[in-house]
Amino acid sequence: MGNFFTSIQIHNPEQLGKEQFIELFCNKMKENGFVVGNEDDHEISYALAFANNCKWVSVGSEVYEQGNATVQKDARNIAKMLNTCCINVTVIDSDFAMLDMYSNTGKKLDTVVMGRADDYLGDNIPTPKRTVWSALLSANSTWERFVEVQQGDYIFVEDGLSELAPLINMDSRNILFEAADANESDENTCFLYFKKASTKKTKKLTLNAAFKQVFGEALEPLGFVKIKSKHPYFVRVVNDEILHIITFDKDYPGEFSVFGGIATVYREKIDFDQNLLDNLNAMNDTAQFYAYSFKDYSKDDTVFRERGYSYLPNDNDSIEQTFIKALEQAKQYILPVLDSIVSLRDCIEHFLIYSTIVCILPDETAHFGNNEGLLYFKIDDHSDMTSEFKKSLEVTKKFIRKDRHYDSILAMRCADSEEYRTKLISQRDAIYNDPVVYQQVMEELERRRQANIEKLQAYGLNFNNKN
Repeated sequence: MGNFFTSIQIHNPEQLGKEQFIELFCNKMKENGFVVGNEDDHEISYALAFANNCKWVSVGSEVYEQGNATVQKDARNIAKMLNTCCINVTVIDSDFAMLDMYSNTGKKLDTVVMGRADDYLGDNIPTPKRTVWSALLSANSTWERFVEVQQGDYIFVEDGLSELAPLINMDSRNILFEAADANESDENTCFLYFKKASTKKTKKLTLNAAFKQVFGEALEPLGFVKIKSKHPYFVRVVNDEILHIITFDKDYPGEFSVFGGIATVYREKIDFDQNLLDNLNAMNDTAQFYAYSFKDYSKDDTVFRERGYSYLPNDNDSIEQTFIKALEQAKQYILPVLDSIVSLRDCIEHFLIYSTIVCILPDETAHFGNNEGLLYFKIDDHSDMTSEFKKSLEVTKKFIRKDRHYDSILAMRCADSEEYRTKLISQRDAIYNDPVVYQQVMEELERRRQANIEKLQAYGLNFNNKN
């Protein structure tokens, strides 16, 4: 499946610097009835991307979707507001792209189509107007080259867009910009928030604000830090090696779930700039913590009939009270588990119970760098691994319905577990018995530790032993 995204490219012919452009943009928004807000208090939000030697500024928003009316309306309004032209770039499934140009009056001037558009538009494919696009060509470009690139055959239309961009003084990377990829740590990117100047409405409580308010008051005294990321992660560092993580994610309109997790600085990659779904291999929701605990799950399975927490949208009190309920259950089911994880040996047992990837060797299932298998070498483990596998099986037994098939299913699960345990031991011992490979593993562990700590410090986390 290809990419779907959309953005607005604002013509910046005077090549105003980042600060100058932001000042102009904010002043013009103020003239149109909007004042600067913040992440927790806004009605409109934009992500802006700048590039050196470029006559365009890229704009995205979390509310933009390919082909929706909001991005088209914004393209018109921003063009009029800044007295310039704007191009709405839309990519459909990496197959084809549309570039809709709007003049400083807000009028749509022309459309350029690239890629396999006939699959979507049939024979109704517009031809770009030379009189419109020639005015944007760079000094070293020609109209013939523009048409050649526009009509090119591309496996991924993004390749064609990147080739087209410099022909009109645009940045090859920023023409592919979308708000979901914006990163606060990138000095060429910024986020702007606006709210109506004359509004007298009650301030809307966003989910992020409610989470930070309710969970922050409880977690920060316990050593958790709200990291510098566009995603709402609270993280606590233990012994400069272990991370205790708590976050939430919106499931559906009117519902969210709370998640907790464990990670170490010895995994291949730690990335809190990606959304929760990409970090899910290291996270479990509150219901899973309840179920995986060593309580008698069969006696009471009513605590979490539904995995998420339901609230009334646009109702501040409902949102706040729902997060308060979620916090109480996190204190009851998530925090005690995280509090108990204070050593790397604790981590290994936790990972096997809570379904985090523990492969000694790189594995095709170890997506997103979540594999924690090298911990066995960090703690110099030579055991038969029965402790962690025994605890994992104890949890597994609770989820097998006790009927006439119980014994056969349990026997199969035990056999699978024993096969996996034997495989891990064999892979581990093969590395111990090869001095060259073992040295490479130890060097890789140290490389990961240093790289991950450096990245975590950029997120605002403190480490006592930085070397």
